[in-house]
Order: sequence, then C-alpha cells, then structure tokens
Amino acid sequence: MFGTPIAASRREPARAVRLPEGVRLAIIDMIELGDDFISAGKRHGVKPQVMRRWLGRAEAISFLRKERARFRQSVCAQNEAYLVAIRGGDNSMAAVRAIQVLEQLDETPAHRAGELPSSPGIVLNIISTTPLETAPQPQRAIDITPKQIIDAEQ
Repeated sequence: MFGTPIAASRREPARAVRLPEGVRLAIIDMIELGDDFISAGKRHGVKPQVMRRWLGRAEAISFLRKERARFRQSVCAQNEAYLVAIRGGDNSMAAVRAIQVLEQLDETPAHRAGELPSSPGIVLNIISTTPLETAPQPQRAIDITPKQIIDAEQ
C-alpha cells in the first residue's frame, strides 16, 4: 500500500578517510615552521589545489587542531622555568607578575567560553526590554552653585 521501505541510513558504516602523507607533513610544517600552505605543500610534493581541497575537509581540520594543540603544549613546556627565572630578576614589576602567574597556574585545562560543562536541566535567560515601572527611581541631587574660576594667565 505504501511501497517498498527506504533505508534511512547506509547499510555499512562509511570508512574514515585518511589524510595523504604529503598533506599531513605539509600541515605539520605549516604549524611548526610557520609556512603558508603553498610552500609547505611544494616541499612535500602536494599541489596548491590539492592542499586547498584537503584543508577544507573535516579530516584535515581535525588533524590541524590536534597538531596545533600538541605544538602549543610542547612550546609551553618550559614556561614555568622562565617565570621562575623572571621572578628572581632585578625588575620587580616583572617579578611580581611572574609570581602571580605561577600562583594562578593549575593542572586543569582552561575551558573556552563555549565549552562549559553540561548538566541536565533547562537554563532560562529572562531579558527585559522595558524598564520595570514598579521599581523606585533613585533621586539625584543637582548642585547649581557656581564654581570658582581660576585664571591661568595671572
């Protein structure tokens, strides 16, 4: 009566596409050496159009983010040692700031604004576009006494 049923999903799961080795190495060069994608691609034998195509794909974006996080962690590994060296230096302002930064460092990863921990429930944001008419308005005293004028030319 309704015809044959249509499958809503694929019969077999889609295989994850792997990044070509040249694209992977070019992305690593972009991060670690600061190269643009054209020169990094040329170094590893990847044409610019192929790099453009791969850099727009989810697999490459995910790999890029992971490599950037790994690179950032390796670069920042000695920050505490440098802060301790600054703390012992002659510049007292830099020493105080280094101490503050050292005290604020913790082992928990920093959360981005959009990555708040989720909890069950509903969050209601009530935004009023009109001022509340029942709230009393504060009275302001207006001082109308003339101020003394000092002439700087004397």
